[in-house]
Amino acid sequence: MDVEFIAKLIGDNSELFETNDLKQLKKLDVVKTLRVPKEKTFQVYYDIWGPATYTESYKTDFKTYDKSWMRDSIDEAQNEGTLNYYDGDYLGHEVDNFDSDNFSIQEIKEIQNVNESLLSKLIFENTSEVLNDIDKQTLIKLRNLINQRLSS
Repeated sequence: MDVEFIAKLIGDNSELFETNDLKQLKKLDVVKTLRVPKEKTFQVYYDIWGPATYTESYKTDFKTYDKSWMRDSIDEAQNEGTLNYYDGDYLGHEVDNFDSDNFSIQEIKEIQNVNESLLSKLIFENTSEVLNDIDKQTLIKLRNLINQRLSS
């Protein structure tokens, strides 16, 4: 059972359910006035975060008299402030042991159905020509249908 559909159906039709005794209404009346929810597609942008080991790789040229002294010489230069780890040439990075533990939604955009917007555009573009050929009684009926749809 689709709980979201049922909740949306009840929410969208709450006035119908509250103002009418459904047992007394004819099925045809209910079907005509009932608003059935349509599923929509949304594009969701979100971030995921959690703890990880992040390793950046660099290279640099460093002068010392003996290769075996390199680690001690670099540590000393770092402590003295004459070398900054980030002054080297960036080579890349690696992420390891990532454990996502949370996420947050940043933005939600409804994806418009291309067919619906194309149909609306075609109807709108061709309506003025059709309206010129319709008699007054039919125009009044159309207006009433439009008003009913807009008020629902």
